[in-house]
Amino acid sequence: MTTELEMAQERLEPNVKDEIYWFVPDGKKHFIDPLTISVAASVLLSLFFTGVYEGLKDAAKTEGKQVGESLGKKAIELMRSAIAGDKPAEAEQVENKAKAAQEIVKGSDRVVTEVVFEKIEIDMQTEFATVMPANRAEALARHVRTSATKVIYKEVEQS
Repeated sequence: MTTELEMAQERLEPNVKDEIYWFVPDGKKHFIDPLTISVAASVLLSLFFTGVYEGLKDAAKTEGKQVGESLGKKAIELMRSAIAGDKPAEAEQVENKAKAAQEIVKGSDRVVTEVVFEKIEIDMQTEFATVMPANRAEALARHVRTSATKVIYKEVEQS
């Protein structure tokens, strides 16, 4: 895992730690350990990177009309899966998704890229609000976006 990706995950972990219990399914009790928090942060970053790649790829085809759809639902599913102890995404997979997002951002219009980032954040926020208070959902989605975009733009600027 790249240093930037590790730092992004570490920056996001305190936010995930504060909010992870909202993702525990009703009627279930789970002990959330540091590894689960780390995995959950990785899942959220991975989804954002996937959304960027797919969104920019689709934006080129559809002029940005359909971007970021259903990432929030997928985030909740994967967070619950991580809490349940299911196999997490491998660090290499997350890194590959980050690199794919970085590459597509290099060749994309900055305005379109920002629209994609915004739509992904809003989608995550909307879905998170189904399991947690709206203000907390907004903050978590914003932290995911901030952490992920730092990885994307740091690598782009170094190229």
